[in-house]
Amino acid sequence: PKPSKERSRERVLTLDEVRAILSACDALADSQASFVKFLLFSGQRLNEIAKLTSHEIMDDHIAIPRDRNKTGETMITPLLPHLKEILDRCPRGSGPFIFSTTSGEKPLSGFSQIKLLLQSESETTDWTFHDFRRSIATALADDGVDQFTIKCALNHKDSSVTGVYNRSHHVKMKSAALAKWRGLIKQNE
Repeated sequence: PKPSKERSRERVLTLDEVRAILSACDALADSQASFVKFLLFSGQRLNEIAKLTSHEIMDDHIAIPRDRNKTGETMITPLLPHLKEILDRCPRGSGPFIFSTTSGEKPLSGFSQIKLLLQSESETTDWTFHDFRRSIATALADDGVDQFTIKCALNHKDSSVTGVYNRSHHVKMKSAALAKWRGLIKQNE
């Protein structure tokens, strides 16, 4: 049993805070900056992206296998041009991991230190990497994107009766949502 009841976090980053964190990425090492940008623009979970390998990158999407994600099903995330650009800037080492400080031999780690530096540089505090997902969902909902599309973009499992039969990866829907998210961030730049 857990020692106390878990409380759901409520922190939602404003678009200005997201922009400040993205700008603060300039203070990070290249692989760390690429990782944070990819995480923020893709809306995916920290460990799934931190352990991304070259074998999981296809021409137009990433495919996180069922044994490496929370849903237990292969997760497909479309690679929009800005996400491809981030991946293309990552140095390729001899190991399989994309985001790495060890030539790909080990996945990126040290997230606490990365976050501390980002908080200091951005002057945006009291957030976690997982708050990126809540911030994406909230901003998209506020901009009129429907709940199902947001659920798809975040790769949440659809456990409804229809979800049991519908085996689509909803790539077009995910692409539209992630493009809208990028547009909201880049707005007024």
